[in-house]
Amino acid sequence: MVTSGKIRLITADSERLRVALQSQMQLLAQQITDDDGIIGHIKAVYQVATTDMLSITLDHVTTKYASEQTVDINLVTIAFFVDQKSVSTLVSNALEAVKTA
Repeated sequence: MVTSGKIRLITADSERLRVALQSQMQLLAQQITDDDGIIGHIKAVYQVATTDMLSITLDHVTTKYASEQTVDINLVTIAFFVDQKSVSTLVSNALEAVKTA
């Protein structure tokens, strides 16, 4: 069965979120195997975007750098011999934990 979830966050520290996501993926895998499930695949797509502004007056270009980044996370779990509702809850909890990290 395939279960997925996604979130979008604004942060000044995207690396902290990446570390939290890695930790939550490990916990998710452990929870599935603890419930006697078999993991087919757990995958996260982690995209970081920064928006900077460039402007020019006459001949001098000024750049203003954003202090924050937008992070999009898509988390997909393929697992067997586990309840889909249970895995959906685990995926939601994992993403919520990343959000509050």
